[in-house]
Amino acid sequence: MSSTRSNTAVLSAVIAAVASIAVLFAVLLTAAPATAAAEVSGSAAIAVGTGKPGNMLRKYRTRTTAVKPAKAKRTGNVTNVRAPVSAVQIARTSTIALRGGVGFDRGKKRAVFTRLSLSVTARRTGVSANFGKRRILLFTAVGNAVIDPVESKLNLTSADLSLTGAAAELIRSKLGIKRLPAGPFGRLSLSAKRSQPVPVVDPFLEQCGLAATSKRTGTVASAVPLPILADPLATDSQGITWGVRASLNGYVNSFAPIVGLDGTTANRMPPIPQVPPSSFTFPGAVGSYAANTEATADDQAILNATGGVLYCNQAHGFRIVISNPTVVIDGANSRIIADLDTNISGVWTPTQRVDFVSLDLTGVEPTSPEPGTVVWTNVPTKLTQTGLDAMRLCDISAPGAPPGCVYQAGSSFDPITVTARVTPPG
Repeated sequence: MSSTRSNTAVLSAVIAAVASIAVLFAVLLTAAPATAAAEVSGSAAIAVGTGKPGNMLRKYRTRTTAVKPAKAKRTGNVTNVRAPVSAVQIARTSTIALRGGVGFDRGKKRAVFTRLSLSVTARRTGVSANFGKRRILLFTAVGNAVIDPVESKLNLTSADLSLTGAAAELIRSKLGIKRLPAGPFGRLSLSAKRSQPVPVVDPFLEQCGLAATSKRTGTVASAVPLPILADPLATDSQGITWGVRASLNGYVNSFAPIVGLDGTTANRMPPIPQVPPSSFTFPGAVGSYAANTEATADDQAILNATGGVLYCNQAHGFRIVISNPTVVIDGANSRIIADLDTNISGVWTPTQRVDFVSLDLTGVEPTSPEPGTVVWTNVPTKLTQTGLDAMRLCDISAPGAPPGCVYQAGSSFDPITVTARVTPPG
């Protein structure tokens, strides 16, 4: 993928995320009582002044300042604005409100951005602000955030910060600058915590209707790091299609339709809710591919998809979401990594990313049915011990639940056909 396409996709995703939480942010601010300051802690450090926007602002002798109670400190060409956190909502998409703001001063002219708020996901952050009566997306940032809904805390360290086109245009117009580009502008760090416990709410209550009465921290081992491919080529596909396990689909679908989340399609023949899905297509599936070499006897591939599948069985008291699968083709270490989020008998275990099933490539040779396409057909899959522990199906104790546990480490799940479309370099 070109950097232009990637940046455009990131910006579009952030803008969509910021728009979708606008109402939530308003509720946060209006619902926060006078004691809110005692409930939350943390601050955001916005370091700006680098890249083309920074060079242009220096050319026009523009200073970056802070709106109280935020504070600004300049070191060389970089100004670090630190703003305290005023409100916190920790979830898969977290909302953080800040006190104070950021200003850009050129002589007597000033462009001021106040009421800063951040929409934070695991990899992307949007910083929105008020400019007069307008609310705009001021910055975007790309970096890995550590979000812990159980402890209600969030940390983001040194994410790459960019000035948006809308903000650049407003600053340029307000300060009388002939040209101010958007683009890389600095770094963003953030720490936030809600010190008082929040009500336990199952994140998929709307889709399943199964309430959570308590939370527990997952204890299974995290997924093994992805392999490092030698001289990889970028890949994409029409998504990852996999059935998970036919017997599980049939059992759960007899109580309630299985739901595809965030763009995932539940494939049914015919497409009616009463028929269990034969497979699910998870969108995205971008990654990398490396052909075999003397150093690696097998082809390797990594395909990352998005979306998820929700299994809901209120009658027997469980809800399982399997999402964001990554297919790893790596010889004996081939596997499917996935996020698992469960509610078993009212006990909610937030998302854990685990090695869900192993892939057995014995006797499976990759083929190339057309130029630029590599396919591994009908690869057997088996449930791992961490996958079994993360699903927690053996913990079900509701009346009427199946006796014993029908799942074991090594249980066969549905085979998968993996398709990678190789993007030529350059």
